[in-house]
Amino acid sequence: MSFPLECVAGEVSSTYNQLTLKHPRTQGTVSVTAPSTVRWAVTVGD
Repeated sequence: MSFPLECVAGEVSSTYNQLTLKHPRTQGTVSVTAPSTVRWAVTVGD
């Protein structure tokens, strides 16, 4: 699953994504790739 976003220089934005799985998972991985000039934060919960 991926949620690609475009970062615009000098702008602050918020994006919310929700993923509902048919079966529970015991493990998962989240990764963010961005240029070093971009400041970002992520929250993951269940």
